[in-house]
This record gives sequence, structure tokens and C-alpha cells, in this order.
Amino acid sequence: MTITPDVSAAIEAARHEAHIVLDRSFDLLRERLTPPPAASAGSISYKTPTDEDCRDQRNKNGLNLSPEGLEILFRLLDGGAGYNSAGRRMSITQTAVKNRKKDWEAAGGLNRPKMFIPYLDTIV
Repeated sequence: MTITPDVSAAIEAARHEAHIVLDRSFDLLRERLTPPPAASAGSISYKTPTDEDCRDQRNKNGLNLSPEGLEILFRLLDGGAGYNSAGRRMSITQTAVKNRKKDWEAAGGLNRPKMFIPYLDTIV
């Protein structure tokens, strides 16, 4: 059986595609197996707040947010939470979230300096 040039070209194209797929698969596997770079000693690991963290009593002074509660709200906004979601998680009104979002934007938004919360964050 003779192989025509068209069949040979199709085989080579399929072989080339298979190599690309295999290379991509092994690159993804390498990324998953490679540990993340170690944090330098003394650096702070800021935790993304969970629903339980949002309901912590230390987040409020009476009806107002404490500095820690404001930081948690800011972290929710960092993560893209909307007024409804952040308000529900923090047990505050959407209007309060809207007003605090202006403070978040004034502080720099995503580029603002984060505050260390002792009961939430860790020093590596």
C-alpha cells in the first residue's frame, strides 16, 4: 500500500497537533506540582474573609463597623462583592456598603494598603 503525499501531510499535521496538546498538558501538570514561592520571613498573609469571619462580633461597635469590620468589608469589595452580597455577609444595609465603598475607593481600591487583623491574618 502506497501512502500519497496528502495522507503523509495529514499524518504529520496530526502528529504536530498531538505534540502541542501533550506539551500543554505537561506544562499544566508542572505548574500544579511546583510549589508556590515561599514567602519571606515576617511577611503577612492576609486571609480572605469567610461568612463566619464576617459575622464575628469584633467587627462592630454597637451599630457601627469597627476598624477591623471595615477592613473585612474592604476585603470583600477587593474580591468583587456587590452591595447585596457584602451587606448580607456583614449584616449591614446595602446603603451602608455603598457609603463604605466610597471610602474604599478613596483609600485606593484594590491598591490600598491592607490593615493587619490579629484574629484573622497570620505572620509567616
